[in-house]
Amino acid sequence: MREYKDLAPFEVNVGDQHRFDFWVRDAETGNIFRPECYLWLDLRTRLIYGLSIARYYDRYLMGHAIRMGMMRWGMFQSCYTDNGKPEISEYVNTIINDITAWGSQVKDIAELYKTDEGYVIEGPDGEPIESVSTPQMWHRRARAYNAKAKPIERFFRSFEGILRDLGTPGLVRGLKGVAEEKALADKRLKHLIETNQLLTFEEFLINVFKAVEIYNQRRHAALHRSPIEELWRAVKKEGFVPRYLSEAEVDFVLLARTSRKVQRGRVLLNHTWYQGEALSNNNLEAGLWHLPDKTEVEIRYDPFDPAKVIAVLPDESVRRLEPVPVSSMKDRQKTSELMAWKRQMMQAVTEHYRRLTRPVPGIVEYSKRTRQAKAAARPYLPLPDRQAGTGRQAKQIDFEQIKRDAERMVKESLEDKKVVPIVSRRSVFKDEWEYYRWCLDMELAGGRLTAKDRAFMAQYEAKMDEDERQYWNIHRRVYGQEKQDRIQKVEFYGLFVKIVIGKSKKNLKEKEKRGEGG
Repeated sequence: MREYKDLAPFEVNVGDQHRFDFWVRDAETGNIFRPECYLWLDLRTRLIYGLSIARYYDRYLMGHAIRMGMMRWGMFQSCYTDNGKPEISEYVNTIINDITAWGSQVKDIAELYKTDEGYVIEGPDGEPIESVSTPQMWHRRARAYNAKAKPIERFFRSFEGILRDLGTPGLVRGLKGVAEEKALADKRLKHLIETNQLLTFEEFLINVFKAVEIYNQRRHAALHRSPIEELWRAVKKEGFVPRYLSEAEVDFVLLARTSRKVQRGRVLLNHTWYQGEALSNNNLEAGLWHLPDKTEVEIRYDPFDPAKVIAVLPDESVRRLEPVPVSSMKDRQKTSELMAWKRQMMQAVTEHYRRLTRPVPGIVEYSKRTRQAKAAARPYLPLPDRQAGTGRQAKQIDFEQIKRDAERMVKESLEDKKVVPIVSRRSVFKDEWEYYRWCLDMELAGGRLTAKDRAFMAQYEAKMDEDERQYWNIHRRVYGQEKQDRIQKVEFYGLFVKIVIGKSKKNLKEKEKRGEGG
């Protein structure tokens, strides 16, 4: 007979997979199936350390069950598995390698039965029957004798009883019975399906976790107290202190693993694009943006939670990744947010580039004589006085002709400015956007808007967002400002000519006076 009183809480956990003896229904497809789980049981306290349930059992259930136990009860010292195919998968082996760094171990359950004579096989009453020399032989022979003797198997029988006591429908019956019993069970199941009395998978989960709480709080025959009371007893009398890890540390070890190649700062996982945090002026190595394309990185992710993804970079630094936000053509607010995010990224890179290049001196040597040459080549401005016999005579300028040309151009531009007012006649519009565009086009064309039209334009402009306001500003410049710009240029040119003529006449008069005086 074995006793576990000398063990510390969570010093030895045993785990195994289990298929529940209840039929449940998939709420989306309507398919009927029996859920499967992986469960860890602490031998000292008999507490349910970790439990994970899914439609089918796979290698990830084992890691997920360990994670639940580590987050609720703290670290374990050793876990023993039955070495089925999922338990010896590559994923589980990587978990084992990382867990050993914290002093924990994952071992074959056969090691619990190892003695000096070999590996002991126990009968249903817990008494030794025989011993074998290897763990492989123990697994082959122990299944026939030892299934009911293992603590984890006895637990599953008790746990199924709690689910029945909770009134869970869909109990599997007659799988090993005679044909009449199977026919009766099939008839009962068919009635439950037709009357929609089977629980959905989600409803069944609620019952399972109710059963977990009942089991942990109920008196255990071998302990003479409940499992939770046994844990508190170890804390108070034996000084047991649970040791916890942060959620980030637990995730880093237990998440599923794969590898992906970086594409423009993002990675594709399960048909979803993921990216890291945005660049900032203080951190240009955020996320994966600084990695060249096709750089291979390790990805750790939770198969049950698509939002939990971690990237391990080649330098072994860790980055949290999030799904890339997707915008709709109709969602202007979301589009504006993404555009602002992109501008922030571009600004961060630009500012960093400027900081790097600011200390570097310029290497371009600009001409020192270009301005002087251009000033000397102006045909209508007098050249500066030069030494006698070497200078070039100033060209005679017809100031009156230049003045007449400038006045003519100004007059023509002012005449172009006069337009015949267009009277508003349209009264039906598809929406506010079309109404505003019509009003704006009328205004740019010189049309006459009613007071109602002007009031609408003011009201519509008040509720514009920045992107729409920018759109209409571009519209004004393209369709409304070309004519105005040409008029302003002509007016400016006329004013400039007047100023030049005035100064030139003044300079000539001053030179003539100096010549007469000499």
